[in-house]
Amino acid sequence: MREYNHNNELRILLTQVIDALGNVVIKRVNRGTGNTDDNIHVNLRYSPKSRVIHDIVNKSQHIELPVMALSIGGINYDSSRTFNKIAGFYTDIPAASAFGKHYQPLPIELSLNLSILTRYQNDLDQIITCLYTFFHPYITFSYTHPEVQQEVRCVLKWDGGLNIQYPNDVAANLPYRVTCDSSFKAYGWIYRNNDDPVGKIYKIDSNFQAVSAIDDVFSMLDDREDINTDSFTISARPQLTQVNPFIAMNQLTAQSFTVVGKMFNELSSVFVSGTENVYPNAYEVDYFADFPKLSATYPAFTGLSVEGFQILSDNAFTFTLPEPQTIGNVTVIGVNEAGYGNLVVDSVIPTFNPYLSTMPEYNTYVQPQFEWVDGIEVKEP
Repeated sequence: MREYNHNNELRILLTQVIDALGNVVIKRVNRGTGNTDDNIHVNLRYSPKSRVIHDIVNKSQHIELPVMALSIGGINYDSSRTFNKIAGFYTDIPAASAFGKHYQPLPIELSLNLSILTRYQNDLDQIITCLYTFFHPYITFSYTHPEVQQEVRCVLKWDGGLNIQYPNDVAANLPYRVTCDSSFKAYGWIYRNNDDPVGKIYKIDSNFQAVSAIDDVFSMLDDREDINTDSFTISARPQLTQVNPFIAMNQLTAQSFTVVGKMFNELSSVFVSGTENVYPNAYEVDYFADFPKLSATYPAFTGLSVEGFQILSDNAFTFTLPEPQTIGNVTVIGVNEAGYGNLVVDSVIPTFNPYLSTMPEYNTYVQPQFEWVDGIEVKEP
């Protein structure tokens, strides 16, 4: 009970009901000519019937009719719509790099009383006809979930009954009115707040170290060297390891390329970034500026968006290279919510120098690399 929970659920539900019932229009028809003399909007007030009767009678005892009065008769817990009340449900929150864990909303049933007050029987007949026409016996309306930006649908169900009351004894100097009472049930939800999103795991680092005996972890960390340790990383970001072809022609359009790698199913954007003057209209892209947990690892870069790339599988996608303006090199950058991958970084082959540091070949050793390690090479036709 110390946790504050209030999302204006009842106000939202009642507003939706009033919007649904508050647009009734009736006509005053000239019986002689058959022409419409007036269109009258039936006023709907959220108030008990007795209060409305008191308010609509002014000092001259003139009643502003027709009018409808809506009030709450009661609120009940609806056990028939209860499910999964312990586990709740999860939703994706890409902007927060997390999953939102939400409690199961509490189903409620609002009993609503509707009273119709008219002076003429024909006015009442038109309002009753409107109710029967649009309620079969319910209507559905919707609003946005207070935490999840999704549609929530609710039902307003009419019981289908109308209790009409005519005045038995009315003095000649008192206004005449006909009263009609009915009831509705609105089925809605009460939400419990959730301020504890569950973080997503985008990267898993694993290290395997050969040891002669099991020791405490700190001793093993002190003994860790490249020669006795294998490292393995699982990352959810796109990993661009190969491009085919790896040569493009200067100032040529519609050049198609295929990129091979991993984690392409959730690819959201593709960019190209070139050396000086290859893309003079390139701009700064700070894709993760609003994500503190990712912006440090994936800073802004200069590039040009690629439109219409096609994902072939989780390991390949194709794209059309924007027209290069001069010779140079172009790298490809793939983005998803976990980060971005860069072709010139991901395609580097990590190798181990086979020579001892005391040997002269150690300093002259050149690691073997793929031809596209510098990106797509742009040449003159």
